[in-house]
Parts: sequence; structure tokens; C-alpha cells
Amino acid sequence: MERSKKLKAFISYAHADYYAETFIEELKKHSSEWDIWADDQLPLGKSWPKEIQKNIDKCDFAILLVSEDFFNSKYIKEEEFNKFLKRQNESDFLFFPVLLNPCNIKQWKALSEKQFFMPRGKKYGRSDMPNITYADLVKLDKNDTPIGNPYRSRYMVDLVASLEKSVLENQKKNRFHKNRKRYKSETWT
Repeated sequence: MERSKKLKAFISYAHADYYAETFIEELKKHSSEWDIWADDQLPLGKSWPKEIQKNIDKCDFAILLVSEDFFNSKYIKEEEFNKFLKRQNESDFLFFPVLLNPCNIKQWKALSEKQFFMPRGKKYGRSDMPNITYADLVKLDKNDTPIGNPYRSRYMVDLVASLEKSVLENQKKNRFHKNRKRYKSETWT
């Protein structure tokens, strides 16, 4: 993606999700065009609610790592997800749900109506599964350290490509509407 400044991505996830840290690390490796922020970057001594809200307000888009723990977080629903919905309703803000672990995605109606990134298992060496979650691709060694997996890398490449395509399409649409609005105001004044 060619641009003068990096886009800011906010990662929304539940701390209880074991695979979130691995996901975020791998996403950072595969998305050098983005400035990725997750709350593991909170400066010592800062007010975490204020820092999270500041980064929600500054981000260009958000990635939601959806799981049962995500749905069970009152803070995520009230202080993150609802803010993303509000921004989307006001300004075509984009947020992308990614299924981190298997769960019932119909728990929040507004979220269940969004297109999730849920690729077919066959493409990632899991022909036994019609759809896979990120956790389905993470295997751990005896020390609970994630073992490298080329399918997990492929998953990240595909996810980043899908996100970039959606972000670019949204930017083009927004530029078109801004130019159209400016043309109308210049023509009629």
C-alpha cells in the first residue's frame, strides 16, 4: 500500500485469550505498512482507560479478535465495540472481526451482521474443517510456546491482503465523496 503515513490499527481483544498475543506478534510481522496498537503498549503509570480511548479515537481502523472471552468482556462491549459502531455510523470507520477462537458469533447482533474473516480450512491444511479460527492453526510445544507453522503465515498474509483491500476501497470511496462535495460547493457558489 502506498501512502505518506502509516495507517493506525487498533487491536481489540480479551486478555484472557491465550492466542491473542501470538496473533498480534504475527500481525506486526506481516503488516509493515500499519502502526499497530494494542494495550500491551500502555506506558507504565498511565491511565489505561484514557490511553485506550485516545488510541480508539486516533486509529484509522480496528481489528477485533473475537472469542468467548471477547464477548464476555463488559469493557470491550461498552468502551471499545460501541465506540467503533458510533464512529462507523458517523464516518464510515472500518472495523474487522476476526474469529480468534470458536464461539457463537450471534451474541452481539451488531457484530454478527459484519463479515468476519473466517477462511476455509482446506486452504490452510485443515480440510477437516469448513471454516477455521486463528487458534486452529496454533500448535504449542511442551513449554506452551507456539510452534512455527507455514499455514499460520499464509493465514496472516491473506488476512492482511483482505484488510488492505477493504481499507483502500473505503479510502477511495471517502475521497470520491469529499471531491464530489467540494465540486458541488464550488459549482453552486
